[in-house]
Amino acid sequence: RRRRPGRWPTSARRRANAPGRRRQRVGARSTIRRRVCRRAPTRAPRPRPGGAPPASPFSLLEEATWADPWLTLVACALLNKATAGAVRRVLPRLLQAAPTAEAAAAADPATLAPILRPLGLQTRRATTVVRLSAAFVQSGWADPAELPGVGPYASAAYWIFCAGQWEAFIGSASPSDKDLAAYVRFLEATGGRGAGFARETLPWVGKRA
Repeated sequence: RRRRPGRWPTSARRRANAPGRRRQRVGARSTIRRRVCRRAPTRAPRPRPGGAPPASPFSLLEEATWADPWLTLVACALLNKATAGAVRRVLPRLLQAAPTAEAAAAADPATLAPILRPLGLQTRRATTVVRLSAAFVQSGWADPAELPGVGPYASAAYWIFCAGQWEAFIGSASPSDKDLAAYVRFLEATGGRGAGFARETLPWVGKRA
């Protein structure tokens, strides 16, 4: 049947009018099956819940702090309106003044503010660290989003890196942050196993009194 001038046929009509359409249709279905299998391998091992997240080519800060949920949440809170490089330079000094969640909860924000000055908004950030730490220690929280100062980024980072539940963020539930979304896609592409990248080691992580 002749189509109207100036009007392209739909994709369905093109497939219907193409020679050998039955072979193409079967081939299209088999291609879709192969793509689905590659996206969700059934035999690929998964990381243990709460286990070490695979190292990635992105070298995210959370890949080094994952074993300490409090430190991970504090680092993510400080990353708000600050660069990762600046936070990496500030965290060792902050941990010298408040090495644990209990110490940070009991700290005076006025003492922490000068340490956080390079990040800007130091008074507000110091108060956030103290309030977050106090709630982390005292409240029986089940979701980090319940803690003060923990936004969507820090909450997603906790579930992905500390709790090992990265699969919950595949597809439409992907994190809004581009770095976390890229990490989830990396894990999805490698079946949760990673690609053998060396893990970054920070000397001030895990060696505190």
